[in-house]
Amino acid sequence: MKKLKYVSADCGSGKTKYITEQANSNNKYNIIVQTTAALIHQTCSHLTDCQYILSGVNSDNTVRDFSEWLRNKPSKNLVITNKTFFRASTQDLEQLSKSNIVVHIDDVTTGYGFFNENSNHNEVIEKLLGNVDLSQEYFTSTELVNDSNDFVLSNIYKSIVESGVYDYVVMKNPRFDEKAEYKKICLLSSIDLKKYLGINITFYSNDFENSLIYKSDPELFEKVELVLNQRATPIKDRMNVFYFSKKNLSKYYKSTNEESFLKVVDYIESTVNGDYIYTANKNDIDGLLKNKFQNGSFVSVDCRGINSYQSYTNCVFLASLKPNKNESEMTEKFLGISYSDIIQQRELEALYQFVNRTALRDYDSSSKVNVYVFDEQQAYSLSDNPVFIDLGLESNKKARALETKPRAKNKTTLSDVFTSAEQTKIRRFVKTCTSTKEMLEYIDRFDWTNEQKLLASTVYTKKSLKEFRAMK
Repeated sequence: MKKLKYVSADCGSGKTKYITEQANSNNKYNIIVQTTAALIHQTCSHLTDCQYILSGVNSDNTVRDFSEWLRNKPSKNLVITNKTFFRASTQDLEQLSKSNIVVHIDDVTTGYGFFNENSNHNEVIEKLLGNVDLSQEYFTSTELVNDSNDFVLSNIYKSIVESGVYDYVVMKNPRFDEKAEYKKICLLSSIDLKKYLGINITFYSNDFENSLIYKSDPELFEKVELVLNQRATPIKDRMNVFYFSKKNLSKYYKSTNEESFLKVVDYIESTVNGDYIYTANKNDIDGLLKNKFQNGSFVSVDCRGINSYQSYTNCVFLASLKPNKNESEMTEKFLGISYSDIIQQRELEALYQFVNRTALRDYDSSSKVNVYVFDEQQAYSLSDNPVFIDLGLESNKKARALETKPRAKNKTTLSDVFTSAEQTKIRRFVKTCTSTKEMLEYIDRFDWTNEQKLLASTVYTKKSLKEFRAMK
């Protein structure tokens, strides 16, 4: 069976340079697929006889314009986004397989999308996926239906289609509860890599074997070895890595420990000498961290391949990119991709890509770069001996609540005062509960003691949420 080729090589080793040199010198047409507009513009500056297609820049319909380029080939080289390439029609893929075109897929490492949507529309499932068996835990479809008059449905449809990865769509049954106003709809969409097997196509990235697109079907790929740049000094010997917390950074940690999170920012601002680049989750940049960094330059978390920050010797990574429970459950079940696989690729690889925007891109240098990350897991992914900076974050009362400790003998837990059936009732209700008032009204329906009511309410307020989830 013909396979998809891949090149796995370190950041800065010259993968994109190799691609552009091949595209400029070969006697074939070339399509280069990349993830961001910034990277596409950078790549086009190194290509001759080049055209690019970008939504909102020079195209109002990238799929149509890509199809037109395939028919007419007005330039030797074309650069497009992965979203455009993955949405190519069956006819366009057939034309690619029969043509003298080489496809280079540069730093595209994920072949699925995950979507969460709150909805009070019980008919969304039937509308979106068509005729499905509602008694099943999961519904699978290869076709999507849109309804422009249904806001929820059209929003889901648009998100999935624009992602480009929707050959298969799986929806988890929200098990609608008439007492709950809103329900969480979870969808996993993925591409069928087999449809690209007849095309002259090569994937390029760092650590490709740990990419999520590879892990979804490893048997489809074969490795190609290239002679690229080699570092004069091992990268671990060029980094001074510092971290501030023994606890993994997460959305929940930030929401319950804002003061601790801001302590790190204050330390960076007052201590780091010289210019630095920093990154964090977009909602934190627009909210909690807005205007907090006065001395640094912001860089997007998704900064693969960008070369414009090579003069920096200080960088700060304060992002958490972990999947939620529903996503990891569904990827494990349908794609064979585990929670730890997602963490490795989405967060730790993003961190590695980020630090490699700095002076570390100079392979001939032995100069050091100072790297500041939030937590221990992130730090040890970069260095065997990172330095812990103790700002007292773990002494914070809320942070202590996150620690895993042996249960005190006199501490009453949910299992001490509820039967298994009662615990199941609470668990099911909490999943769809939207307010404290709603939770308290629900509790009052039962003939429980005050102690039981208090414990049940703390499940919703998350004081006992970690313990409660562990009972599943």
